[in-house]
Amino acid sequence: MQNQHKLNRQSGLTLIELIAALGIAAVIIVGALSLYRNADNAQKTNAILQDMTAIQQSVRALYQGTYSVSDITAALKLVGRWPSSATNMTVTGASDSASYTLTITGVNNSTCAAVMAAAVGWDSVTGIKSGAAPQNMPVSASSIPTECTNTGTASMIFVGK
Repeated sequence: MQNQHKLNRQSGLTLIELIAALGIAAVIIVGALSLYRNADNAQKTNAILQDMTAIQQSVRALYQGTYSVSDITAALKLVGRWPSSATNMTVTGASDSASYTLTITGVNNSTCAAVMAAAVGWDSVTGIKSGAAPQNMPVSASSIPTECTNTGTASMIFVGK
């Protein structure tokens, strides 16, 4: 009788236990992916801001207020003052020689909002929204979501003097 009782005992997981374990694993995986995505966006934003600051300082030091060269990117590369990680950025002098433009391509919504909120020392910025008009810096927190709304990626344009 005791042997028969041992044969009827269950071993392994029931279907409900398996579903519960899979549900817990799914929640953990989704949380980890969310944290990774946030960390990745923060790293990209920090890299862009560092590159922008380096470019801004180099342009101001090299041109000292007269930005008559149309392709400032090439000039900065020539003198070794261009950040190697700034592969999605270009700088051009304005036709009036009084300002320069930094264009950042391939910017998504979250990166646009973070960069627009944290960038300092610029006169104006145009967000990635299609048909966006330049905004004086600093941009108000209430207008950042509107300026950084786009499906996919686009370009941000900063103007400095």
